[in-house]
Amino acid sequence: MDLHKKQLTRRVDKSLSLDPGTQTRRELLQTRISAQEVELSKLRQELNALLPVARLPEEILVHIFELVRIASRGELQWSCRLQELSHVCRHWREVVFGRPMLWRTIVLGRANYSEAALKRSGNAPLLVSGFLSSHESLRVWGTVLEQLDRLEALNITTSMELLEDTEKNVATRGRNLVHLRSLRLHNWFPDLDEDDVGDAQVPVRPLPWISSHSLPRLQELKMSGFRFESYQTLLLPSLTQLSLVDNTHAITQPSHLFEALRPLSQLTTLEISDIIQEDTLILDASQMVHLPQLQSLVIRECPAACATLVTKLSFPISAKVYLYLDQPIRGITDDETLQCIEPIKVFLSKTRGDADYVKLAVADLRHGEALWQDIALWKRELEGQEDGRRLPDLHLTLPHVDLDGKPTADIFDLLLSGIPYSKVTDLVLGTKLDKSRFNRLADVVILQVIAEESGDWLSDVLGVRSSSPRGDTLGSSSTIPVDVNFPRLQDLYLSGKRLSDLPDTFVESLISALKSRTEGGHRLTWLCIDGLEELSWVQKRSLKDTVEALTLYPRMEPTWFWYVSEEDGGAESKSSAYVGSSDEEQFDSSDEGVDD
Repeated sequence: MDLHKKQLTRRVDKSLSLDPGTQTRRELLQTRISAQEVELSKLRQELNALLPVARLPEEILVHIFELVRIASRGELQWSCRLQELSHVCRHWREVVFGRPMLWRTIVLGRANYSEAALKRSGNAPLLVSGFLSSHESLRVWGTVLEQLDRLEALNITTSMELLEDTEKNVATRGRNLVHLRSLRLHNWFPDLDEDDVGDAQVPVRPLPWISSHSLPRLQELKMSGFRFESYQTLLLPSLTQLSLVDNTHAITQPSHLFEALRPLSQLTTLEISDIIQEDTLILDASQMVHLPQLQSLVIRECPAACATLVTKLSFPISAKVYLYLDQPIRGITDDETLQCIEPIKVFLSKTRGDADYVKLAVADLRHGEALWQDIALWKRELEGQEDGRRLPDLHLTLPHVDLDGKPTADIFDLLLSGIPYSKVTDLVLGTKLDKSRFNRLADVVILQVIAEESGDWLSDVLGVRSSSPRGDTLGSSSTIPVDVNFPRLQDLYLSGKRLSDLPDTFVESLISALKSRTEGGHRLTWLCIDGLEELSWVQKRSLKDTVEALTLYPRMEPTWFWYVSEEDGGAESKSSAYVGSSDEEQFDSSDEGVDD
């Protein structure tokens, strides 16, 4: 056996061994292959140079890259896309590395990228964003402070303590902020020190570091979580965009807010949220603020604060107005509360009679999901502007709440008295309205139904009659003509915590109602169901046959968490949000794929 093994080994070695002639031939072939590969690479380069994109002037190519940056969801995504662009071809790589303006975006959480970007950006103005929390982000922040005079936009989440440390470092460097155009600060750990114990005699300390600088070019200011008195000096006449959000500290003197707003005649966007206390609204008629350039006004306050702001702010009739009464309206029968509602009613019925857009949300904080679903629909609506859809004249939100025995439906009549119902084209419905109101809301185009309670009243909305004697379920016994309610309806959005509790017959009833609507010539453009249990393939197909586009979000328990949204070119705001399932099923008329 061993002899046979040795013989076999010798035969294999002899077969695999190469004589000098064969070895020379192999080396010659390898040399020829390498030469042809070099030649092939040159031919590919010549071919790429003839492609249309290769003939674009560098200026146009850089402009395209800049559009990619704007379309990116924040600075973090852009930093990843920039790396992808540099690996497309040699020409693109030369353009990417040869243009300092493409490297001006600095992300505090990515130390290696940011340090390289700071070197490649040359003297270009810097756009800095991120969390000041980890050692890595603080290391990048220290490098940014050395080039502070290049700062054009600052969008960070920080704290008063970290800003104080920054003030010490900046003082030694002698830098300034003369080129700063956009400042967005969120306090991720609101102050709870001696300044906030409620002693009115203790002065509020100014915002460290930034308040001591001259900001002659500041155009955008967004402050969240900081006391108004600490940054009041930053409300400069050069501002065009202003957002004041404070979920922790209310402003002690609302008159100071009006005094600070009065010089801001160039404002085009104003957001005021949770900074005014109801018991501090003692203002006289002389405190009127004129904002002649205002295009968008967002107010999220208690009813009294909303009423005061809409009566004390003067702005063009063409401005888009979003009113969120997102605190409980208690004691609706009391004279004080009625006095709060009355100015809003007058504002809606008279001042805004010919407005392009007004959005009103009457909500209760006990029903946070309703408010979040409303905001989600608002977001979809704004994203749909590119489709040419006309913005609604009035967007009304009525979540289902009982306020000291007086239902929300009565607030509906109170607020809309004197307004033509034809103005209501967007309706978020979470309360039971009788058919007489439905008939008056004949021009609704977008309808959201929130199943906060049992689904008996949903039958009137969808044209499905309940078979349950107690009225807490939806049956499929019969249907009524669905074209009676909302004949111009295009988009229907069903959501709510109780949606998943409805019986299986609800889906069949919904399909039947939508079929009847389609047969009557009122086919929906889009149907979205958020929070329903998993549907069968047959049910999905039946729903798809009744609408042009169908979106299904499977049921998921709500999760509340802190997040940072990076939209609108990197706008960053930290707040709590309700999140549903991340899984989503889309059924559109077009099934064509898109290559990345």
